Amino acid sequence: MRSGLAILSALVLVGAFACSSGDTSFDAAASSSSAAAGGAGGAPPSCAELECQAPGEVCVDGACLADCRRSGANPCAPGTVCDVSAASPGACVPPGSACLTTSPAEACGERTCGPGSVCDGAGKCYPRLPCGSVDCDDATCWGTFCACERVIDCAPAPLGAPGEKGTLHDPAFVAGLVDLEFDPACGAWGATLISGPDYLRSIEPKGAVASYAGVTNLNMGEVSVLQQIAVPKSDPPLLDVALTYICCATCGCELGSTPQGVARFEPATSSLPLVVPSKTFTTGVGPFGGAVIDTGPAGLSYGFDRVLYVGNVDANGDYFKLDLATQKQSLVTTFAARVHASTPFDAITMLVALEGGALVKLRLSDATSSPFATSTSPVLGMVRDVFDGSIYVSRRDGAIWRYDANGVGAAWQTTVNPSRLAIAGDGYLYALAVPPPFYDHTPAIARWQLPTTR
Repeated sequence: MRSGLAILSALVLVGAFACSSGDTSFDAAASSSSAAAGGAGGAPPSCAELECQAPGEVCVDGACLADCRRSGANPCAPGTVCDVSAASPGACVPPGSACLTTSPAEACGERTCGPGSVCDGAGKCYPRLPCGSVDCDDATCWGTFCACERVIDCAPAPLGAPGEKGTLHDPAFVAGLVDLEFDPACGAWGATLISGPDYLRSIEPKGAVASYAGVTNLNMGEVSVLQQIAVPKSDPPLLDVALTYICCATCGCELGSTPQGVARFEPATSSLPLVVPSKTFTTGVGPFGGAVIDTGPAGLSYGFDRVLYVGNVDANGDYFKLDLATQKQSLVTTFAARVHASTPFDAITMLVALEGGALVKLRLSDATSSPFATSTSPVLGMVRDVFDGSIYVSRRDGAIWRYDANGVGAAWQTTVNPSRLAIAGDGYLYALAVPPPFYDHTPAIARWQLPTTR
């Protein structure tokens, strides 16, 4: 479902922070090293004349610089690795160093994707979380904006107590919600599943609640908000909100007049026009275990670019994308099982949870999938923390698991009821716990502070 905390610009799309074979820019050198000086009054030596010998050193403009990120740099000494984090960019440091951000080099067309970057399979290097961008010289790319301290951008409305107005537990906002998300300015958004018309709702950090009616008697399932991940970020942040219509075939819905599908919020008119209509009703097993909510499209999530992804549109397991810049809709792939949830793993990969418990990484450039992990309980929600790369997964049994980038996971928190997850700009993970029968209910919201340093 999400993208998580810090948050994309309409002007800065995924391609704007990728390095391809035409890029020639690179960072300033991390530090100077043992450069040989020219003779008194003479010109400095050229790199053809200068031999840089220290580990991690490279010659740039006639000087030896300690910057292991660049092409042609000497390998780091045994027992050390090249760091691209804000703590020591371009330095060779021991494994386990604070804030260490590194990764093996990866061939990518005419370039090499170095530490903090990943190849898209088509000649471009993209940032590998937790990096927010990439920089390149003529042959190598590496991650940049790899922060060591979490940036707190804003704070949502207070958590509050049940029934407390002006908070996330304000009945005007929370009653009937089945999903929760936060926008880049810490506004909270939710979609309802109640008798009669359903609503997209929002609450501003100051506590003002707004409500937008959907199609009459057409149930809602998920909400997703475009997250601003790329560096630099737009100011003010772009607001883009979407939701799913999930009304089941026996819930008084009719295809044509009240179809399932994906709608998108139009701020200028406060309307919810359908942008991805379904041709048929789709239903399946789980993840909630309730027939009214376990139906229709699922796994709604914006990628790190301005592209919207969703599964089970026309058939269980199909996975569509809608490019919001071009309004072009296309099928990415079809999985062997119904989609339960999805979230961006990085700029070129989505993490998708399927019926049966499989969590798979979907590479968007070629639609290939690879195993990530397996959940022993149906997955309701997922979100990746772009600060440290952790993936949080909520399950039907109430457990919230935390996984690292390699798919190694462990139980982290629990909620009384099945929950859906979101990360806000205040550095907290929020869980919307939805009680049975999963409609006409009053959910509870809990939150936990995430790590502030790496």
